[in-house]
Amino acid sequence: MHHALELLEILEQIFALIGHRATLACLARTCKTFKEPALDALWKKLVSLEPLLRCLPRDSWGDSENEQDTIVMLRPLRKSDWIAAKDYARRVKWLYFQAESSQLNLRQYLRAIEECFPVGSACLLPNIRTLFWAPGGHHSHSGRDLARTARPFLGPLLRELSLYISPESHSFYAQLPFDFSTLERLSVHVLRPWAMEGTSLPVVMALTRVRHLEIPWLNDEAFEHISHIPFLETLEISSAQAWTPCPRSPSQTSHVPPFSALGRLCLQNANADVARNIIATCPLWSLQSLVISLTSPTIPWRTIARLYAAIGATVSATTLTKLYLGKFRAFHAPASEESRSNYAVQGAALRPLFQFSKLKSVTLHTTAGFDLDDTVIWEMAKAWPLATSIDISSGSTISVSPSITIDALRAFSLHCPVLVNLTLEFDATIGGGSYLTSPTTQCVLTSLGVMRSPIADPSTVKAFLLRVFPRLTAIILPPSYPDLDMYEEAERDRLRNWINIGAWLKAADRLAERDLASVS
Repeated sequence: MHHALELLEILEQIFALIGHRATLACLARTCKTFKEPALDALWKKLVSLEPLLRCLPRDSWGDSENEQDTIVMLRPLRKSDWIAAKDYARRVKWLYFQAESSQLNLRQYLRAIEECFPVGSACLLPNIRTLFWAPGGHHSHSGRDLARTARPFLGPLLRELSLYISPESHSFYAQLPFDFSTLERLSVHVLRPWAMEGTSLPVVMALTRVRHLEIPWLNDEAFEHISHIPFLETLEISSAQAWTPCPRSPSQTSHVPPFSALGRLCLQNANADVARNIIATCPLWSLQSLVISLTSPTIPWRTIARLYAAIGATVSATTLTKLYLGKFRAFHAPASEESRSNYAVQGAALRPLFQFSKLKSVTLHTTAGFDLDDTVIWEMAKAWPLATSIDISSGSTISVSPSITIDALRAFSLHCPVLVNLTLEFDATIGGGSYLTSPTTQCVLTSLGVMRSPIADPSTVKAFLLRVFPRLTAIILPPSYPDLDMYEEAERDRLRNWINIGAWLKAADRLAERDLASVS
């Protein structure tokens, strides 16, 4: 054997790259040198408790004849039954436990494990670092019982915990004999979170070192607590619907700035006004990423404008690189043509966002799109020179008729040299005559989302696009377009023109690749 294979560090790196469990098992039986590191790699990650249970004495379990279960318990378990299994359990660093995918009699085994590892004794997995715990809502378990079944799996070295729990059980997890202050990552997912939004979340109040926090809701007490955790880098709230934070008092704002280390803020399933109020609580957010997924059926443009203004007033212009202010799910289309003017966002509302010159990814969705002109597009392109992806579009099935001409796309060709993906609704029936004199400075953009852009002469449009974006290979249309028969004739013609341009671009790209391959 080569002497390098006697070094534990080298073996650990080699075995970590071997994903086939049967191979690791064979290596563990090859020689004494390989045994321990191979077993460590084999048992490091578990997606079921079954491998551990099969290490119990053979008279304690049997193969099940029921399709629902893989093994069944033949007798009550004793603590001494775990002696052999403990040698493997101590190697487990990562456990993904989901009741819905488990083929075990969950109630029976969780109760047996709890009895074999009572409070005060060592836990089943003493070296576990990451736990994904989704016990499910079994009717035979109360909220307290569901929380209690997790205790034997909460080892002292646990640093990352994901809980998928019921509303009835969330408060009981904080009562478990586990030091939640040691966690560096916590994700809490609660069924029907909107029913309990704004209530107490005791587990959060115990956190002091967490770096990544994902929770279903907040209240004032929890928000104030986490704002002063000095290590918090990522905060995600999965249901920002009803809670409105209280304004911070002068005594609260005079100490260390809140969220001093926070780099990523994500508000999912968010009400626009609630999101704005959350943003307004902090005088300066030094964020690299801001994601607000809006869920209201329709959102007036003035509400969106206030949200944009709050972001412009409180988020650092020197740090933000990703901005997503879009749909959590599709918005409802306004009922009439007249009402669309109440939902289409004007160019002036966008200007507070133009100060973020470091942006690389920008996504903005509104109920009825944007009512912009060429002047605003040129301002936008100059404001975001580092952008690789820009999506400015409607989040519903309708939008106002675009005032942007196809000529405005030259702004991105001139001022956004690294832009790869662009989605923007524009009028391709006018303009485009300047393509012969347009410089080919942008050789990166490959994808253009046109949404419901009107188009007249596809050959002229194609020539213009290839002049300003010579690497363009894909035209992206809304996902609802495949069945052309459902549209009026004019709409079918528009879609067909864009589809034909997209098909031609793909064919030209394949031909270029074939020519390049033949030359090489």
